[in-house]
Amino acid sequence: MSYLNKQVFIGQGGKVYLDGNLEAHVKDIEVKVTGNFTDLELCGTYETQAVYEGYNCEGTMTVYMTDTDYAEEIMTALDTGTFPSRTIVSNLRNRNSGVESVYSIPDVIFTEVTPVSQKKGPIELSIPFKCGLPRKVA
Repeated sequence: MSYLNKQVFIGQGGKVYLDGNLEAHVKDIEVKVTGNFTDLELCGTYETQAVYEGYNCEGTMTVYMTDTDYAEEIMTALDTGTFPSRTIVSNLRNRNSGVESVYSIPDVIFTEVTPVSQKKGPIELSIPFKCGLPRKVA
């Protein structure tokens, strides 16, 4: 195996913590930060310029369903309008190189749930969320 192949992160070394508790049944997690821009067309130039107006941060966590705790929590929040703010910590370690990527994702609010899903095989629950800007911890 070449040295370059050993530099690639493999998801097998990842762990996800929700409010400090290890989430053992996470299949995947993805967080996306998108800049919000407004286009400006100025007189005297053919160029369109962009003005930065902030950012939007959202993600999705997919878990293997072992109980209905996530579904109940999110449905209660949607029903009452009271959303608990959670913190996710994502820890991904490259076993070959020892390099680690740890991000803390604050102000996580789960926004959607699929309470009923039946199919052959393991049931996966995809949980979209809004969040604050992730910060690199290590």
